[in-house]
Amino acid sequence: MMMTHMKSPLSLTLLAALCLTLTGCGEPRLGSRPVPPLFQDMARYGLTVDLPTAASVFTGYRHNFGLSAVEPDPRLVEVAREMAATLAGRDDIKASLTQTAITERLNRRGIQVVQAGENVSAGYHTLAEAFSGWRGSKPHDQVLKLPGATHFGIAAIYAPRSKYSVFWVLVMARKG
Repeated sequence: MMMTHMKSPLSLTLLAALCLTLTGCGEPRLGSRPVPPLFQDMARYGLTVDLPTAASVFTGYRHNFGLSAVEPDPRLVEVAREMAATLAGRDDIKASLTQTAITERLNRRGIQVVQAGENVSAGYHTLAEAFSGWRGSKPHDQVLKLPGATHFGIAAIYAPRSKYSVFWVLVMARKG
């Protein structure tokens, strides 16, 4: 006895809906959606940290603690970029980076600051990861919460041969 399976319109509709649902479960193809700057993978040449995004993240965090807003400063960004490049060139994040040291370095360059702090780190691929790591480390968090800070500079440098891959530097300052 031979049986034929009749496909009802309802079963075809359910099958089509299932297929459409499953096609949305995979990872998005490269280029299918823009990546928000907070989650941009910095492990590629030629990328720079999105400064408006960083300003929004840092200011929002600081406001949670009753602290002032901060805005990017091109000269502080350059200082951060130079330090990140130096660390990447050494493939090492060990540095003597006290508040006094960064304040003196900035003042020597003609950038007058009352107070400054500096975070260095490596291994984070995105601004979100770096920010999360800094919040979770008391000394780094103190830099994020630098009282009276008005400006910042941030940079990430890609070093493909390094075990860290990406080196980050944040300079937070209260200009005077």
